[in-house]
Amino acid sequence: MAGFSGPHSHHLPAFLLRLRELGVTDVRLLKALERTDRRLYIPDLSTEEMWEDRDHSIGFGQTAGVLSLVAIVVDGLKLQPHDKVLDIGVGCGYQTALLARLSRRVYGVERVRPLTRQAEKNLERDGVLNATLYSGDGHAGWQMQAPFDAIVLTAACETVPPVLFEQLADGGRLVAPVDEGHGEEAITLFKKSGETITSKTIGRGEFPPLVPGRVSDD
Repeated sequence: MAGFSGPHSHHLPAFLLRLRELGVTDVRLLKALERTDRRLYIPDLSTEEMWEDRDHSIGFGQTAGVLSLVAIVVDGLKLQPHDKVLDIGVGCGYQTALLARLSRRVYGVERVRPLTRQAEKNLERDGVLNATLYSGDGHAGWQMQAPFDAIVLTAACETVPPVLFEQLADGGRLVAPVDEGHGEEAITLFKKSGETITSKTIGRGEFPPLVPGRVSDD
């Protein structure tokens, strides 16, 4: 696969092997991961830290998620090139870039307004042109752009806000970390068929909570 080269590239094979052990084998996703330079998104990320599988501070009291968990979440959506995606909890924009490289269009919601603006700059630097961001409360989704073929939450909730299922297209997929009260969240894949929602656990990990409201710097 074409991708990064240089002094950090020897860390990549080990990380890709880790993903395969976790069941993430989609070639399109692996190429998107290899193509998307995290140093464009995470402040002061060094070359040596590029493929470290841990979270990183992105300012404003927020963190970029553990890389393998990001991969599991995105992989669970099984995105197709024609899909329209809603990304709730954009953060620095890294996951948004992955989604954009796997789909037709991404609409992202981030509650921290200055972080939204920073993510927009990050995506522009990375040449991502098919993502549109909005600063608002993720609980409400983005009704004006619905329906979505896929929706992803990067923050944990006890129950997925019902409005998000309403904004999901028939046949659509939604992935969210669901807090079951055991210390780790169940990364859950929901599928919509007519009025029926089915679910299954596709992984586990720790995620920040889904917080209501919007943070402005005005």
